[in-house]
Amino acid sequence: MKLEIIFAAISLVFFFGISESFAQGSIISFDIDEKSFAPGKIVELTGNVEQSLAGQPVAIEVKDSAGNVILIRSVTPDDNGNFVLKFKIPSNAKAGNFEIITNVEVAGEAFTETKTVGVSTTEDDTVCGKGTVMTDGKYVAAET
Repeated sequence: MKLEIIFAAISLVFFFGISESFAQGSIISFDIDEKSFAPGKIVELTGNVEQSLAGQPVAIEVKDSAGNVILIRSVTPDDNGNFVLKFKIPSNAKAGNFEIITNVEVAGEAFTETKTVGVSTTEDDTVCGKGTVMTDGKYVAAET
């Protein structure tokens, strides 16, 4: 009886230890090519799943700052577990945080990686010429 209890306890610790390491490990991971999004921009998401999951579909969902789903896609990783998805930020996107969720299923258990990215409604890459007058980040006039 004592041996059964010890075996059960060791089994539980081993099982939960393994499950937790999967959840915290690198079953799925991704990065995006932008630190912040702007309306109308094309964003590239690159990711990876463990090589043993190559060919297993990866679900990708993007939610806007109000929590509305703006994109749902499924991609299939290559033989090395790599995947890529390009998508366009809607031109009417509101400022705030977008949430990107990737998900892969292993033996009926879902593993998820989530990232939050800010959306700016101003153009960060606008170049102003010499003599341009800006007030509160807005073009006012060009000096002559």
